Amino acid sequence: MKNKILCVQISTNLINGTPDLSDISQLYYNTLYKVKSSDGYIKPSEFWEIPLWITEINHNIETDLYICTNIDEAITHILHSDYKYVCFSVLDVNKHLIKEIITVVNRYQHNTIFVLGGYIDFTKFFLDNTIYAKTIKEFIELLGIEYKQGNSYKLFSGFKTIPRLTLSTGCTNRCDFCTVENKIVKTPTHVIEQQVKAFKPLKFKLVYINDKTFGQSKNYKLLPRIYKAIKEYNKDFKGFIIQTTTGQLLKLSDNFIKDAHIKYIELGIETYNDNILKQYHKPSSELLSIRAFDKIQELFIHITNVKIIPNIIIGFPEENSFTYGRTINFLEHYKPFISHLNIYNLAVYDNTELSKKIKCNNTDKNELSVEKSFHKDKNVHKQFYKDIHKFGIDILKGV
Repeated sequence: MKNKILCVQISTNLINGTPDLSDISQLYYNTLYKVKSSDGYIKPSEFWEIPLWITEINHNIETDLYICTNIDEAITHILHSDYKYVCFSVLDVNKHLIKEIITVVNRYQHNTIFVLGGYIDFTKFFLDNTIYAKTIKEFIELLGIEYKQGNSYKLFSGFKTIPRLTLSTGCTNRCDFCTVENKIVKTPTHVIEQQVKAFKPLKFKLVYINDKTFGQSKNYKLLPRIYKAIKEYNKDFKGFIIQTTTGQLLKLSDNFIKDAHIKYIELGIETYNDNILKQYHKPSSELLSIRAFDKIQELFIHITNVKIIPNIIIGFPEENSFTYGRTINFLEHYKPFISHLNIYNLAVYDNTELSKKIKCNNTDKNELSVEKSFHKDKNVHKQFYKDIHKFGIDILKGV
């Protein structure tokens, strides 16, 4: 041990357990990373993406990294070390594993202080020898260190991944199912420059722009300059993935999309049904979806080879076989211009407008679960789960 702080990342393989090969989503993601790997769609083996919370801590103070693939081994590692602080990011999907680690370590020694952050209700997660930090800044200042905004990827040197670049945080939209703060905070230019330089130890072809709705923050215009800066030290770099709304996309000029080397545009479609979009305050419509997809189609054919990644949500209570069919029929029309799909199960997170509208239980917070307690006909949603993943596989295979 060389540092007094250990950051522990729970492996997604440990969380998810043995892959269920009968689950079509497993086949879909296996196909995605096989087909798209040459284009830069690569993920580290033990997590979907490099955990930014660790890179933020490590930018402020040198830490060690432990990737937890086995609970007993993690407990032994902590017990046999002399770390003053052991840090976790606690989520609904990993909280039981983290609780077990802390409980067992506390049983044998009390020298370690566990630092917990994340997105759960910590009033129900009280354990001995723990402190709770709402932000990384709060934890760093607790150590008596002046906080510096930025990231360091030294602990992940050589990892093949898609790094995230944050131009701003927040979103002025207020979709009922979203937890993002309704306020735009621009990242200072010098911090953006620091992030760009920090990517150097990584191996990547694409960079994901982490803004919830790209274009809401005016510093999006920096993207062509950022492309040139990255290209200077990474000749394999191809360009950016952005996520935005249909309406916001229509405000971006064709020349900007070309000059910024935007290769993929994630669009928050969610469902192609106006009544559902309106009910959940999604700032889109069937007409805006058509206009946005037509724009990308024209870009692909005449200007640059940008492609669409539609974001689709399964599980709104109002969905039925007819509404689900409308969504697939809409996507079918633009199939040649779709790269792949981002498919999500509806999750009812605490402190969202959705949580006030729907009577639910704790299992409804699980984004890995198709079935929700409030579904009247569970088979309708399970069937669409199969249909949309099969549609996604067909896209990837060029069917």
